[in-house]
Amino acid sequence: MTEANHNIIEQRKADVQAVLDTAAGRRFVQRIIDAGRVMSIGGSADAYSTGLNDGRRSLALEVIGFINEATPGRITLSVGNKE
Repeated sequence: MTEANHNIIEQRKADVQAVLDTAAGRRFVQRIIDAGRVMSIGGSADAYSTGLNDGRRSLALEVIGFINEATPGRITLSVGNKE
């Protein structure tokens, strides 16, 4: 990994940490995760609804991945904490 790539990764981690360091940032992230219905059982007879729900869930899971990468263990403090 080049130094430039390393710097980009570290900046992204710092950005996530900065968002989670504020109550407003944690609320915003919680809204994304809630909208993704990550913990719900999916499925619909309607292909459009299924695709939409899968896309939402995929984005929410990616956000959770960013958080876990930047601040391992912190997602348990963020999810469900609706300050």
